[in-house]
Amino acid sequence: MAESNTPELKKSISFSVLILLAINAIIGTGIFFVPGIAAAIAGPASLIAWVGVAILAMLVAACFAELVGMFPKSGGVYEYTKQAFGEFGGFLVGWTSWMVANVTIAMLSIGCLEYLTIFFDMSQLFKIVVALGIVTLINVVSFRGVDLSVKVLLIFSIVTIMSLWTLISWGVFVAQSLGYVMPHIGEKGLIISLVIAMVYILETFFGWETVANLAEETKDAKNVIPKVMMWGTLCVTLLAIGVVSISLGAVNWEILAGSNAPLTEVANAIMGTTGGKIMTLLIFLNIFGGAAAWIITTPR
Repeated sequence: MAESNTPELKKSISFSVLILLAINAIIGTGIFFVPGIAAAIAGPASLIAWVGVAILAMLVAACFAELVGMFPKSGGVYEYTKQAFGEFGGFLVGWTSWMVANVTIAMLSIGCLEYLTIFFDMSQLFKIVVALGIVTLINVVSFRGVDLSVKVLLIFSIVTIMSLWTLISWGVFVAQSLGYVMPHIGEKGLIISLVIAMVYILETFFGWETVANLAEETKDAKNVIPKVMMWGTLCVTLLAIGVVSISLGAVNWEILAGSNAPLTEVANAIMGTTGGKIMTLLIFLNIFGGAAAWIITTPR
C-alpha cells in the first residue's frame, strides 16, 4: 500500500510547556490597558465586572476544552465550525479569524510601544516602523519552526507571569481597602456601566483559539489541551482579579482612567520611579509576547 504524502505537524509540545503558553495567550494584553478603560466606565466598581467576566471565561474555556477533545486538529475554530455547519461555514469563520488576528497583531505591535513613551518620545511614523520590525522579527522566528517558536513564547510567558505576580505581591503591602470608595450596587446607572465594562474586559480573556491552534503539535492533545484550557483560564482569572484589585487599591481610579499605560501608574505607586520603569519594560515585553503568540499560532 502506498504511503500517505499528507504532511504532519511535529508533536513536540508537552503539558508543562503548553500551560505556560496558554496563560500567556489567554491573558493576552488586555490586562495592561483595560483596567483603565473599565475604571473610566464603572469606577472602582469595575472590579465587580472583572469577577463577572472571569466566571464567563471559565464557561467558555469549558466549551473550548470539549471541542478540542472532540477535534484535536490545528484548525481550531475553523475546524469546529466546519464540523457543525459545513465547509462554507468553516471558510467564513476561518478567514474572519485570520483577519481578526492580523488586526490584533497590528494593534499589539503599536500598543506595546505606548509603554515605552515614559523613556522617550516617539512619533507615529517611528512607532509604525518599529512595529513593522517587531512583526518581521517574530515572523522570522515562526518560519524557523515550532521548536524555536515555542522557546521564544516560553520566555514571554515566564516574563508575563512573573511581572504580574511581582505587581500583586508587592502591591499587597501598599494597596488600601476598596470599601470606602465602592459604590452601592443599587446606584443609578451602575448596572449598565458594569455591563459596558464587561464588554471591554472580555478582550482580556480571548486567546483560547491560539491554544487550540497548537493541537496537532501537542503530545496527547485530546487529553492534554482540555486540561490546559481549564487550568490556564483559572490561573488567568486569579492573576487578572489580583492585578485589578491591587491597581484600584494603590492608585485612584480616576488616574487609572486617564492613563494610556495604567499599570505603569500602579508600578510607580508600589515600587517607586525606578521600580516602575523596570516593571514598564517588562510590560512592554509582555505585550510584545502577545503579538508573537498571534503571529506564531495563527498560520496553524
